Amino acid sequence: LVDKRQAQLVAKLQQLTDELIVLRSQKEDSDKQARERESALESNNEELSSENESLKEDVFVLKAQVCSLEKTFDEIMQRASRNYDAHRPVYSGAEWQFESAPSEWAGLPSERSIE
Repeated sequence: LVDKRQAQLVAKLQQLTDELIVLRSQKEDSDKQARERESALESNNEELSSENESLKEDVFVLKAQVCSLEKTFDEIMQRASRNYDAHRPVYSGAEWQFESAPSEWAGLPSERSIE
């Protein structure tokens, strides 16, 4: 009876030992996968941080370009306004005439010569 009980306990011990070996192996695999995921996340985070810095630089450059374009646009609008004011059409009798033709119109054919 003791030998039978001892054989059962040895069998149970062997079963538990085998289960422990499997669980340790699974834990090692799980730990390895967790380390790999963590490493991948860190790498991805570094890449995103680098990309973020690059995008911040691009935004800075684009803002500077927008400011430059706004300034150029304002200058063009001021020039156009001054040009219009200096050469605005005046109604004299039956037709519109310009007080003086803008310099950029020099050499262009008149409306009548086009017809």
